[in-house]
Amino acid sequence: MNEQADSPLPAEQSPLLAEPQSDEAFRISIDDSAASPTLLFLVSSVAWLAIGSLVGLLVSLKFSLPDWLGSIPFLTFGRLRPVHLNTVVFGWVSLAGAGAIVWLTGRL
Repeated sequence: MNEQADSPLPAEQSPLLAEPQSDEAFRISIDDSAASPTLLFLVSSVAWLAIGSLVGLLVSLKFSLPDWLGSIPFLTFGRLRPVHLNTVVFGWVSLAGAGAIVWLTGRL
């Protein structure tokens, strides 16, 4: 029997007649599919790094000048230090690591 007559697809799109992709084209398609989530993870991690750095700057100023903004209870050194560490660890390190894992998984 004729394989083209049994196929619902035109001859140009038939998987029976399609040539296999080259390794380079396959790698490019994987890179394209992983680019969006990787970029989202890395951009988000950079934003969290900027926020954590600003809080870290505020913490260092509070450590040097303890009376600065002393009348605001949630801006004390004891409350800002954990905010700085948690923002950097959970915001920047975890998201940057997840972005690196997503990018590397497509390359295995």
